[in-house]
Amino acid sequence: MTIKKKRAIILAAIAVALIAIALTLWLNAGRMLDYINEKQIPQISVSEGGGLNIAARRFDYQWNKVIACGVGPTDVAYEPQNTITIGPNHTLVIAAQKQKQLAEASVIEIKVYHSDGTEYAGETDSSYYVDAVHIQSPDKIGDYVYSVYLEFPRGNVTYGFRVAVALDFDALYQQKQPYIGRLPAELAEQLSLPGGWRHIGYQQHTTETPFGLQEYLWAAPEKYDSYAVSSQKADLSAFERNALFYLALIDNCEFVQYTLKYSDGEPEGYGEKPISEIGEGGADLIYDIAWANEYIGGDIKKAADSRESFEAFARELTAKGLQ
Repeated sequence: MTIKKKRAIILAAIAVALIAIALTLWLNAGRMLDYINEKQIPQISVSEGGGLNIAARRFDYQWNKVIACGVGPTDVAYEPQNTITIGPNHTLVIAAQKQKQLAEASVIEIKVYHSDGTEYAGETDSSYYVDAVHIQSPDKIGDYVYSVYLEFPRGNVTYGFRVAVALDFDALYQQKQPYIGRLPAELAEQLSLPGGWRHIGYQQHTTETPFGLQEYLWAAPEKYDSYAVSSQKADLSAFERNALFYLALIDNCEFVQYTLKYSDGEPEGYGEKPISEIGEGGADLIYDIAWANEYIGGDIKKAADSRESFEAFARELTAKGLQ
């Protein structure tokens, strides 16, 4: 074989190799672009007040002219890494994994659905910050799906995650106390309030019987009206549930009284005047042992005799709709 023929064969082989490389690059260009785009899309995490983080699952997106469409947040079963368990009306923190990346979003839309895909009609108060969104969990026990839609200068993306709203029976039972005067803050934190209501203080009635606990709560005027003026239209189940837990977990507690207050702006006067003088209104919801015994059909003071009896009691309340 002449040198000229060998050179021609080598050049032909090189040409074939170059064509193969070019074809491979062309076939994989879309995948490479998708990979680059995916690295640029913000990753969203969810936590309860700075606790354990879970990752939100990414669904549809349009990023740098690349479009990915498929199933939506309510169409899938979520893995544990995309699920967070939290108490009713507790605060969820939604944030980008890279600091302040969420601040680049021009649109943030959050929707909440029941596990069957129907939209949740209750309140989920939310607050927007530079690098996070704080949003309440639903006030009813159950499974929910959160859909988070974000728009950025380079495109938009939809995320989803599952929220399991549940009571922490161990944490509640650990707050069992013999006396009202030892009421721990942790118990009040576990017993969430209906959406729109805020705790502003306690008054413990311990100088004479009946011994009881008075909790002062604040809300905006329209929320106050729905509970105090037209109480037959309001859902009192959260107040009733909390009262039953207080009566069960505090041995000498004989009544629980919620005093409802309101004001046009934020409640003012902390540390400057008595709790009873903060805000306007003053409607009371009062729950005592006789009411509790009738409601559960037994002795409320035996409901928390043990960890097992307390869980059975709490689950029975859930079955009755006191969630």
